[in-house]
Amino acid sequence: MSPKLSRHAGAALSQFLELLAFEPAVLVQVRSSQGSVPRGAGTWMAVFEDILVGTVGGGHLEYVAIADARHFLANRASAVLEANRRFALGPALGQCCGGVMHLHFEMVTAKDAAALAVRLAPKLTPVALFGGGHVGNALVNVLSALPVSVRWIDSRDGIFPGELADFPARPPQGRMLPPGETTRSVQAAPVNSLWLGPGLLGAAELLHLLTHFMMLSLLAVGGAITTAPDMQRFVVREQGWLSDAQFTASVALAQAAPGPNVLFVAVIGFNVAGLAGVLATLVGTLLPSTTLALAASRWRDRNRASRALRAFTLGLAPVTIGLLLATTWVLLEPARSQWATAVLVAATLWLMLRTRLSPLWPIAGGAVAGMAGWV
Repeated sequence: MSPKLSRHAGAALSQFLELLAFEPAVLVQVRSSQGSVPRGAGTWMAVFEDILVGTVGGGHLEYVAIADARHFLANRASAVLEANRRFALGPALGQCCGGVMHLHFEMVTAKDAAALAVRLAPKLTPVALFGGGHVGNALVNVLSALPVSVRWIDSRDGIFPGELADFPARPPQGRMLPPGETTRSVQAAPVNSLWLGPGLLGAAELLHLLTHFMMLSLLAVGGAITTAPDMQRFVVREQGWLSDAQFTASVALAQAAPGPNVLFVAVIGFNVAGLAGVLATLVGTLLPSTTLALAASRWRDRNRASRALRAFTLGLAPVTIGLLLATTWVLLEPARSQWATAVLVAATLWLMLRTRLSPLWPIAGGAVAGMAGWV
């Protein structure tokens, strides 16, 4: 059996190009596929006279592809330098996947190396790793062997190893960020980035989150939900920690779950900064308002006969209604451009106003609509 080299995408490409400098090869690449198949489009295998680099999925499919490629090599003096073949992965081929693969066979030589280096370069998934301690070191060592591009971020001086190039493959890009800069780093990252670490906010940003929610807590006339518009402005528009859809989903999830309405601030905090964010938003929301409510209750008990107190209480009712309507408008933001979501909102409103159905029914309907991809 022919010897095989590493099948890791980056290492395989390097080995392929090194060998190509000395002898020609046939590049076998998956052009397209349908149904259940072992490898998807773009997967490749290089077939030399005695050596294989890479894989297109193994099994009898690969055995036949290798035989075809070797036949191609043996007849390379002919004018045909490329070919396409369709493989049905069924009983006739001795495979049970059931799908179909289209393979492209192409003769390549040393003069094609530069173009192949660009064309076959592995697409690395961007990973942002927050935290440069011993756990970060261990994670980077593991990630360096995977098809990812690591950006290592920490705000502490001297936290990174002396030589990042000492890591075995694709050394990470280490970057020390001053406190408060992690948010901008998140905003500038590719949209398909993976995030690893205890949280995306530094101490300064967590303190900012805490103090802002403490301020909002003192303005929460009618409950914490009435301050949702300002929460949305802060975490979405000003800081960019969440998108409109993420904010709305955070509130909707907490409102649909059993328990007090104030739980939505914990979900927002978790989506912003993990457990540290939960602590910041919950403490910020509950501590000032609870302290104020206890003090106000004692004062009200001593001044029940006051006309000013009764007038103040009556005046708060329309203000509370206005704040709730403003909250509704903010939560409708993602639905304004999606007719299916707008229809679901209108149907829920009609059911709650015109029938005696339990709210569990529209909640279940919304879950079904989401799983079906209608909204």
